[in-house]
Amino acid sequence: MKKIKLLSAMVAATLSVTMSTEAEMTTSAANARNYINASNELMLYGIIGDWWDGNDALSVISQLEAVKPEGDLHVRIFSEGGNFLEGLAIYNALKMSDRRVVVTIDGFAGSMATIIALAGDEVRMPRNAYQFIHMASTHVSGNADELRATADQIEQFSQQAATIYAERSNLSEEQALALMAANTWMNAETCLEHGLIDSILDPIEAVARAVDLGEMVMPSGMFALMQLPIPATENLTPAAGDAANLNNNEEANVPVPNSRTKMTAGQGGQSNATTEAEFRAAGITFERERQTELRSIATTSGVSTEMLSGWIDSDITIDKAREAAMTDMAARDTENMPSGRQSVVVMGAGDMRAEISNALLHRVAPGVISLEEGNTFAHMSLGEMCRQSLVNNGVNVTGMNASQVAATAMQSTSDLPSIFADVANHELARGYTTNVRSFTLFAQRKNLPNFKAHNITRLSDAPQLLPKTEAGEYKLGYLSDSNEALALQTKGRIVRITREMIINDDLDALSRLPYMMGAQAALNETRVVYGLLAANAKTGEDSKPVFDVAHKNLIASGGKPSVAELSKMRKLLRTQKSKAAKGETGFPLNTKLHTIIIPAALETDGDQLQVQITPNAVGEVNPFGKLNVITEAILDEESEVEYFGVGDPALVDSVVYGYLEGQEGAYIDSQIDFNSDGVVFKVRHDFAAAIVDYRGLVKNSGAA
Repeated sequence: MKKIKLLSAMVAATLSVTMSTEAEMTTSAANARNYINASNELMLYGIIGDWWDGNDALSVISQLEAVKPEGDLHVRIFSEGGNFLEGLAIYNALKMSDRRVVVTIDGFAGSMATIIALAGDEVRMPRNAYQFIHMASTHVSGNADELRATADQIEQFSQQAATIYAERSNLSEEQALALMAANTWMNAETCLEHGLIDSILDPIEAVARAVDLGEMVMPSGMFALMQLPIPATENLTPAAGDAANLNNNEEANVPVPNSRTKMTAGQGGQSNATTEAEFRAAGITFERERQTELRSIATTSGVSTEMLSGWIDSDITIDKAREAAMTDMAARDTENMPSGRQSVVVMGAGDMRAEISNALLHRVAPGVISLEEGNTFAHMSLGEMCRQSLVNNGVNVTGMNASQVAATAMQSTSDLPSIFADVANHELARGYTTNVRSFTLFAQRKNLPNFKAHNITRLSDAPQLLPKTEAGEYKLGYLSDSNEALALQTKGRIVRITREMIINDDLDALSRLPYMMGAQAALNETRVVYGLLAANAKTGEDSKPVFDVAHKNLIASGGKPSVAELSKMRKLLRTQKSKAAKGETGFPLNTKLHTIIIPAALETDGDQLQVQITPNAVGEVNPFGKLNVITEAILDEESEVEYFGVGDPALVDSVVYGYLEGQEGAYIDSQIDFNSDGVVFKVRHDFAAAIVDYRGLVKNSGAA
């Protein structure tokens, strides 16, 4: 896999920053995390694109959204560069910001970091800071064609970088490319001259702590580096008075030359003793500056404390230290490249799942589901959600096309299949509840533990209490019963979400289809219940139809719904007798008329019964104004004139319906389909209904 980077091949080891040795810095800035500091500034410290330290585009842009919205947006950069494409995303985000962007380069900006800096409306740089630019580079293996293609890609990236330099600076694209090809270091003055920055800041003066090196032997090359002659032995012989002082371990009290002053051979003191003191002081100053520079290189390049200690204890030169730092940084950069299975935690799994579900539900039903504030998946397509879900689960999606992303999301540790199932189930439930199941107004619910046929036993009345016989005995009474069968029926359908649907951002499979299937499940229940009334099946009690003259619940010669016809139906319900004990006669149930169920053809007649009109006479009073009227078009399939009455369900259980225990309504099961690189949803609905007692029902055959 190709890893295209605009990463500095040279570490900024020659940074001329001033610093204090009082607090040795052992933490590399390149390993610091991207964050918002206490001053509400965005800190880009480290390698651009490093997901581990939060310097990848996603993390940086997330931090941008967290910055307080008022005032200028301050960005501080201390970076050696990094991934070209990740850097472009950060650059574009800053360029498109509605706020004025102020960029400060804290010491060093190399490679891609110099391009990000140019996104600022104002770019500032301390006088002792540096920038470094060079051509894009990469490491790749392959055949000749692949290598040529890679070279063409790298040239495009270098040209794009030169274009950005030219747009923001005084350089032309050709001049920018020339500087990049030369691996150019630039101090603040040069950057200002080229227009890469807008102003130079005065650096904070660092104060070096005095270090007493005692009798430490200085390397032989030190004098040459200081441009001083190696003193002859006779020149180091102190004067008699000074020798006495030196023998007492006291240095001569002589002026110490300024460490920034260029010393020459003619700068000796007035006496041999003075010359030795100057040599000694200059050597101490040189070693101080060498250690300070070594620490600067170590801090910038992020080498270990052990390596820095080795440099200080040896006589390594600054140039050699730079080379060692470059080698160490290149090795660490290779080791820190993220692999495809490393975990990157952007948010908790539960938070991610909730946010994706909310974003999807808002897309499919914006008028019903509100988008939660701060949802990072808002307005993403299905493909974008798949890609981000994989990234959050530690899957490297670099180089994957849309088809590969979709297939991987469906068949990996991604939460997408479960999230899609959640959304589909939500829409299924919404469709189920939207379709009104009017039978719940008068039917009783009874859930079933399994799919076996369950007998609903209806007991008779208790035997009547009778007087004791003359012999003082009580007569034995007997109960009678009847059974009606209630059995669950399972209906369902399969829906498949394929990678093609994800690529096409087709939400119907997640929303419209489950919604419609939920509505179908509710409609199925309605058809089953009202189908029982229209079918007029035989009862288990006496094998006669539910509505029969023998049951005294049928008006064979009736008429349209009216006060007169409803009065007949009400009377039949009031006088209907209970199921008597064996050998006895039942008593009137006195059940009031609770609901009438009419076909759509009689809806107007039903509405007229419910209208409360001020009567002109007592005979015009409508006694059924508060009656429940249900209009059900399913009844029209059997008859447009027949209608039904239902007694109070609290007194008589006439119609019973139920679900499998624990699974009430329609449900969705899902599984990954390896044959289609998608997810299969199975919509399942278990439902049962039965008429268990004819005594709470009455039928009017209507007008002939």
